[in-house]
Amino acid sequence: VAGAIVERTTSDAHGSVRAAESIFDQILVYCDRKVTARDVLDLLGLVPAETLNACARAVASGDAPGLLALVNDVCNRGWSVPQFVSSLVRHFRDLLVVALAAKPEETTDLTPEALLAARALLPAFRRPQLSFILEELIALERSIKDALSERVALETALLRLSSSRERVAIEDLVRKCAELDRSL
Repeated sequence: VAGAIVERTTSDAHGSVRAAESIFDQILVYCDRKVTARDVLDLLGLVPAETLNACARAVASGDAPGLLALVNDVCNRGWSVPQFVSSLVRHFRDLLVVALAAKPEETTDLTPEALLAARALLPAFRRPQLSFILEELIALERSIKDALSERVALETALLRLSSSRERVAIEDLVRKCAELDRSL
């Protein structure tokens, strides 16, 4: 079994050996001979990294139509909206850790390829923006269970996040005020 498959399965088991064994049993029953990463994603109903990266790029660029199309795709594929939101929380948490940590490979479960992809995404975001996005996604993760329409809640949150580049961090305002004060 490939290393990425083992990593993804154990990650989804959240540290439970019994849960990991159960997932591996399901994989063996579901797959014929060769188990691929796509098989594991399909079996567990997980969202591929490419989709999460596409969502991050759309948020960063303010691509509202792209985000609406992405949500449509998520729903049409039958992926669980709450699970998609949880995946986004993990994805943006990893982006923030990569942005802040000296050795992010020690603090995340990212494969070397995923770490490279995260580093490639970082120039599109400011650190305060990543914090804001993560806070909003965590709030969505908590509230989506009570939403009358999970899809509408996800669309609304992603559209709000797509304008996060325009938000000004309080630290930036304080710094600019201090600069203005010094110039007077």
